[in-house]
Amino acid sequence: MKELIEFHFTELKQNLSFSKFSIIASLIISIFILHTLSIKGNNEIWTAISMRLYYFPILYAVIFFGFIASAGVSFLVASAHLFTMISAKNHFHTVMLEHFVETPFLVILGLSAGYFRDVLIFEKNKKNVILDLFGKYVSPQIVDDIINKNINTEGEEKEVVILFCDIKDFTKLAERLKPTDLIFLLNRFFVEMIDIILRNNGYLDKFIGDALMVVFGIPEAKSEDNETAVKIAVEMIKRLKQLNGENYFGNEKLEITIGIHFGKVVAGNVGSSERKEYTIIGDNVNLSARIQGLNKFYNSSLLITDTVYQRIKNKCSNIREIDSVRVKGKTNSCKIYEVYSHLGIEEIISKENNRTCFLDGLAHFRSGNFPQAKMFFEDAYFQNPNDYVCKLYLDRIEILKNGNVDDWDGIYDFKVK
Repeated sequence: MKELIEFHFTELKQNLSFSKFSIIASLIISIFILHTLSIKGNNEIWTAISMRLYYFPILYAVIFFGFIASAGVSFLVASAHLFTMISAKNHFHTVMLEHFVETPFLVILGLSAGYFRDVLIFEKNKKNVILDLFGKYVSPQIVDDIINKNINTEGEEKEVVILFCDIKDFTKLAERLKPTDLIFLLNRFFVEMIDIILRNNGYLDKFIGDALMVVFGIPEAKSEDNETAVKIAVEMIKRLKQLNGENYFGNEKLEITIGIHFGKVVAGNVGSSERKEYTIIGDNVNLSARIQGLNKFYNSSLLITDTVYQRIKNKCSNIREIDSVRVKGKTNSCKIYEVYSHLGIEEIISKENNRTCFLDGLAHFRSGNFPQAKMFFEDAYFQNPNDYVCKLYLDRIEILKNGNVDDWDGIYDFKVK
């Protein structure tokens, strides 16, 4: 309410001008004279017409000035009207009763119309401010949540789901294509991916070159945020495969890799007085980006962290744990999981068939029992020769079996991003 009251005065100050004020004053005086003369002359037709003309200065004030000015003009018009009635009491007749009833109606009309005019503009301005602050790519549902729930945008700690998406081998693509062709291709890619994100109420935080950073849990967290993020990621990968099959990108076939993590961040307005944006910052944002980057080491398309997995394990299928890692620049480790529900039916069945052997091999590998781990991974690899991660572990075991593993903790340290 305080914001709306301040807006009323702001609108009045911004729109008030001598020329507009003169128009209103001239209208009221002219109508007042016409109304008085028509009553004293017992001309019922012109009395009725002049009475209706009083609406014009009120509507003019509503349109150009807003609530405060329209309220003042309404009372002024009503007073002029009432003064005319009293001064013409000797000319009173039955039709005059109608005009007395209409006097308070004039005031109510001006107050109501002016108020609702300001409310509509106020709400529209709030949406414009939010769209400017949050960027163009925000779903209407998120904008409504921010307005209706009075979300704090000045900085607070939040638990959110962060999704990073990147085009695979984009550097090679950029070297091969002409700049105009590259931008055309990127725009077509972004249009399709953003459509999926906004349809599912994801918040597109920013573009980073060919990458997208999407957040779930802004402005307000929902219990299904982690599940939604994973489902969106799967839909994005499937949609891109479909577009490739339709030659949507011409001769190019695009692939994406996605990393998803859930954790605490700081969310708020960041920037200067001229330009601000609502974004998130913190270690968990960096970790999400690093998880996305790990896909190239596992020949995977979609990786999630344990914080995400624990919240979706009973809701989503075709997920398997593949490693416990410590990314470059971090001291804490995290388990990572591969989501493969976007694959073809045969590939999914193959990974499900060797799942037990793979997880047994992973458990022995973590405990440092490399001979047993090797046996299970070989069996898993035999069942599914296309399982790159099995081959990855067999290569690791060959390196580790001849080394010093006294301080082995089962965590793989990545030295590169």
